[in-house]
Amino acid sequence: MIYISTAQAYLLELIKEKPDMRYKPISEITGWPLRTITERFQVLVDKGIIRREGNKRFFNQYITDVPYTVTQDGYPPGADPQADGTDVLLKDLATFTPTDEQRLFIHGHKHLPRKELARRLGIGKLEVNLALLQMGLGKK
Repeated sequence: MIYISTAQAYLLELIKEKPDMRYKPISEITGWPLRTITERFQVLVDKGIIRREGNKRFFNQYITDVPYTVTQDGYPPGADPQADGTDVLLKDLATFTPTDEQRLFIHGHKHLPRKELARRLGIGKLEVNLALLQMGLGKK
């Protein structure tokens, strides 16, 4: 069974009404930032609940026949994504250390946007930021 949050279910309702609705009008209706809307839709696409047709910039989204259940937070009832009480992201960052190869690449390509550095290194932007700070190259 696939679980989605109430916010994602609300987006599905909007798409049912108008499949070609763009993110800006959705942002105006919901009051959510465009980034939040993009991320929530991407989760629905990844779960197979929405199918996109078109190109990267202009597309329509259609709801598939994949069954789903709506929960408050998008997790199965009784499930706790942080059962041990620790923040998974913070735990991962606490143990992150860039390799010598990554440090050399960052130092030689510090002119690149952080998103591009992250893509080329195969790590997240947060890890890139942490590496830059550790190397004394980030904003203070």
